[in-house]
Amino acid sequence: MRDGICRGCGRTLTEIEDWTEYTQDEKQAIMQQLPERLTDPQTD
Repeated sequence: MRDGICRGCGRTLTEIEDWTEYTQDEKQAIMQQLPERLTDPQTD
């Protein structure tokens, strides 16, 4: 984990912890952000 983002899945610790409580729309919104998070040079 770097800068609060998991290097494996791209989610924040809070997102990982709360994942089962999110609605499908909330999950989809997060999932759409993951490619950018995982390719962001700040997370390397």
